[in-house]
Amino acid sequence: MAGRERELSSLGELLDATVRGSGGCVVVDGPFGIGKTHLLKVTGLEAAARGLTVVAGRASVTDQPVPVHLLVNFLRHAMPGEAAVEQLAVPGANPFWLIDRVGDLVEVAARRRPLVVALDDAQRIDDVSALALRGLVPRLASSPVLWLLARRPVAAGSIAQHAVDWLAEHVAVRVRLREPGEEAVADLCAGLLGARPDASVLRWAARCGGNPKVMENVFSAFIKAGQMIIVDGAASVVSDGLPDGVLTAVHGLLEEMPPPLRRLLAAAGRLGHTFPADRVTGLLDGPAADVSAAIDEAVRVGLLRRDGAELTFAHQVVGEALRHAAYPRPERAEPATAPAVGDVADGPAPRGRLGPPHSP
Repeated sequence: MAGRERELSSLGELLDATVRGSGGCVVVDGPFGIGKTHLLKVTGLEAAARGLTVVAGRASVTDQPVPVHLLVNFLRHAMPGEAAVEQLAVPGANPFWLIDRVGDLVEVAARRRPLVVALDDAQRIDDVSALALRGLVPRLASSPVLWLLARRPVAAGSIAQHAVDWLAEHVAVRVRLREPGEEAVADLCAGLLGARPDASVLRWAARCGGNPKVMENVFSAFIKAGQMIIVDGAASVVSDGLPDGVLTAVHGLLEEMPPPLRRLLAAAGRLGHTFPADRVTGLLDGPAADVSAAIDEAVRVGLLRRDGAELTFAHQVVGEALRHAAYPRPERAEPATAPAVGDVADGPAPRGRLGPPHSP
């Protein structure tokens, strides 16, 4: 959580307000790997320390609207055995009736058990889930329910994202996470490594673009390769080349991306750090409009930067790994697999606090 003191302070104040009986909503925006999931985890832990109930999930395509699924889990915990809660599980229930009924019950239950609802990857929600949020967030604003929604930048136009945009503009506190500054990057290196970073570590952090997730994966690869040395409390990288594990790490990072974006980046990796957009278009099959849409997506999520007709990898190490290693050639097609609703994704143990916990 290096460099996130202001965000942590704001979220701590909102948690305290929820303890006192107020509702609210936060939309956390930020590019790939910037720390949105980690911020939700830390906030969830702090909410629990304050005595709040926390339900957390990731958006995906499911049989039920995601926020409703999370709230039904809350109601089963807060109102065990209640017939009204059991009726919510009736197969084939009208989703709009379900949303309305869940809102009624949460208003009652949250007065006894103040609630934090954390929804990660909100860029993936479907239209019904988004409409559920659009209705439930304003409706529960006077109840002790705090919504935490994290998402990557997305293209405007869908019903789902119009609904989240409306919340961000009219109801929610908007938190925009950006790449940390130099001092915060040094602190982040120290936190990841448990030691003071020397110039060699900071050079690699710069090659990672200061992106926390990319840094974590690259440093882990150096450690596994025995190329990260700690002497007298200072960490050093003893290689200027990419360890073999970086390719695996980059492959793992890109596996989280939609297939069209992975195909684009795999092709772009063969062109160098900076390259003309039309060259990568020529390497990929399919309509130029589809490739252009994938490029726009890569720029939005923070993997590529655009300067006129030129594209540049935002994280130098990602481009290096794709260029120098035998990354698989662009795929033709594969089914997209969305993560199931459940706990917030695994990650490193959260660091940083929002301040001393308070009893409700």
